[in-house]
Amino acid sequence: NVPPLSQPGSILSFLKQEQKNNKISSPCMTMARYQFNARESTPDQISSRLPTGSWMDPKSLFSFRWRYVAKLCSYGKNIINVAALSYDDLPEDQTYWTHRNIPAICPRTSRSFTNEGNSVLLANHYLGTWEQYSRAGDAREAHSPRMKRTFDRLQEQKRLGSTGVQDNIRPWLQGFVDSVGEEEAKRLLEGAGVVGYE
Repeated sequence: NVPPLSQPGSILSFLKQEQKNNKISSPCMTMARYQFNARESTPDQISSRLPTGSWMDPKSLFSFRWRYVAKLCSYGKNIINVAALSYDDLPEDQTYWTHRNIPAICPRTSRSFTNEGNSVLLANHYLGTWEQYSRAGDAREAHSPRMKRTFDRLQEQKRLGSTGVQDNIRPWLQGFVDSVGEEEAKRLLEGAGVVGYE
């Protein structure tokens, strides 16, 4: 059974359950990834299911603002159980790839690994605005021609439409507030989604 996202610690509980059932055998797991485009929704749609009396601006939360799924991405992303690794598992002279963090441990990503039915977890990948996509401090070379071409290609998916709306991630915020308390949630989420916030 999958715990509801509104339940504090739901993802960790689910992963422990899957590990106990021998469905996770490696410290590195590849997740299928949905690309969300930058098509805007109405203010009422964006604000839907915010915690009662919420102090958050829902437009600053990618998981509330961006609701339209463009496609299932070709490459997945890794999630790593660092508790199952030793220092020796982390080679110093290695270039890490964002889609395959530790090649010796993580399986080679291919379309077979990003199939929704083969993935224990699904990750939401949000395009955002150009300002968000090219924010200062990003590991990618901000404003490079290649980066701008990638953004423009993804924006074209927005123009061509989407495969539908997906809001099932929204309960995470209520679960987070319930888990850490309102004041701590305010502190931890301060500046979330704000370009240039230090």
